[in-house]
Amino acid sequence: MRSCRQCSAPLRQVVFTTAGTGAQLAVWKAYPLALDGWLCRSCGWSAAPRCISVDESVDYGRNGTEHAKSGNLDEMLRRFIAYTRVVDAVKRNAVSAMIYPAVLFSLSLLVLFGIILKVVPAFQDFYGSFRAELPLATRILIAISNLVRNNLPYLVIAAVGLGAFSWSWLRSQANVVRLHAAILRLPGLGTVATQFATSQFARTLATLLGGGIPLVSALEVAGRAVGNRHVGAAVETITQQVREGVSLGKAMAERRLFPDVALKMVDVGEQTGALQEMLNAVADFFDESVETTLSRFTKLIEPLMLVIMAVIIALILLALYMPVFQLSSAVS
Repeated sequence: MRSCRQCSAPLRQVVFTTAGTGAQLAVWKAYPLALDGWLCRSCGWSAAPRCISVDESVDYGRNGTEHAKSGNLDEMLRRFIAYTRVVDAVKRNAVSAMIYPAVLFSLSLLVLFGIILKVVPAFQDFYGSFRAELPLATRILIAISNLVRNNLPYLVIAAVGLGAFSWSWLRSQANVVRLHAAILRLPGLGTVATQFATSQFARTLATLLGGGIPLVSALEVAGRAVGNRHVGAAVETITQQVREGVSLGKAMAERRLFPDVALKMVDVGEQTGALQEMLNAVADFFDESVETTLSRFTKLIEPLMLVIMAVIIALILLALYMPVFQLSSAVS
């Protein structure tokens, strides 16, 4: 879109040309006033469907008309593109770090279910012909297998019901906030989630301030752009305090959510008039910290999961073959 803008095409024509097709194009045509103010929230953009990224793309927003009229629209788009690239890169790294452990865990569960549903019953039939008392470990394993096989339909129904309940429960914004708050309190994972949310908040706020958005308006947008809704709700409170005259650093400290290093850097930024630079530094610092932590986690979890699954399968096989060992010993 920015390249079209550089060739002096009218903004309305540029948007219709680059907005894509289908639902997205229909949105632009349904809200033509938004084009005149560059995604201006005051003229209908807030009602736009979710097929377009509302909170991040534009709350360059309320001052968007001035940007367009003054010829600063290109610079605003350039800042937004740079911001989007950085945020997307961090998200991709986080997702990539979790893919292998998730796949390994899923395959391990499938192997365990296969052993319990197919292998154990075959050994049970084999040992049944001997009519001898089996070792305790073997009896426990067979009992677990029978329990799972006899109640498999109920277990499937329970799993589906749990999934449906979770989906319905998470549709409530209040429940999402509670879940995200619980994630922040988890040992290890909570620290990473806090750092990631802080990075999102700091980078979004810095980008908006760099685009000429007033602090209060930028805080409103940054709060909605944070993925963790508990942090987002805290930013809403911070926004209200800043609107009432409280400094940003003090308002953030009162929430007791953000790391100390972020609070100190924000204080320094406010005192020196370099808030945007300090926020970008905070975001870069925590992005690097999150990436390092996830990399270490991935390197640790891969061999750890392999060892755990190897031990579990070894114990299952030992329980299955223990009667054979006892029979061989008795025959000897």
